[in-house]
Amino acid sequence: MMNEYIKKLREKVGNQKLILPGVRAVILNEKGEILLQQRGDFKKWGLPAGSVELNESALDALKREVKEETGLDILKATAIGIYSQPKYSFAYPNGDEVQIFTLAFVVRKF
Repeated sequence: MMNEYIKKLREKVGNQKLILPGVRAVILNEKGEILLQQRGDFKKWGLPAGSVELNESALDALKREVKEETGLDILKATAIGIYSQPKYSFAYPNGDEVQIFTLAFVVRKF
């Protein structure tokens, strides 16, 4: 689901490529297994992820996205990487183009 801030940007620039800040969660259970989910937009398997909304911290965005997508409440998350290469560009099925600037977190307590 597209947040209101991105909707307002899209009204101005259409499908033109935007750089969007995002978050991604590597959620590990006690066995070290990684939680994957099937994405609603591309129908592919991936990690819980989403965009940071206006006036929201990256950690708050992570907690919100994980709750929305999995129903889990994050108790502790540790930043593990930043991904911001132009190769992380893609187009959504509706034609919106994005280059993602992603903060990745590992989550072991939920």
